[in-house]
Amino acid sequence: MVRGFWNWLFKKDRDGDRGFRNLLNFWVIFHISVGIFLSIYLKISLQDLTTKIAIPSSAILVGLSFAWAGRSASLFQDKAFSEFIIKDGAPVEGYIYSFQLSILTVLLFILLNFIIY
Repeated sequence: MVRGFWNWLFKKDRDGDRGFRNLLNFWVIFHISVGIFLSIYLKISLQDLTTKIAIPSSAILVGLSFAWAGRSASLFQDKAFSEFIIKDGAPVEGYIYSFQLSILTVLLFILLNFIIY
């Protein structure tokens, strides 16, 4: 039985992993720290930030989402990858839901941009 997305995101699987670990790591903490530092020392309005940086970044992330979707579709049609999953017993939902999590993150980023703007 395949677990659902929210179950995968918050509950540990048989290997002790959970999807939420894809969001929390050293680099996220580093980027948040840099963002806080820059927000304190740079004097720019939120609307300028949104129109000059965030909305173009959103466009780039939407393009990446389509690239991720295409890559995931080709990955699951690859015979060698299918054999790897069957032989090693790797949980398929980890691959599929990671792509969905990245697309959810992009959509939330875009929503935040429009709220600020």
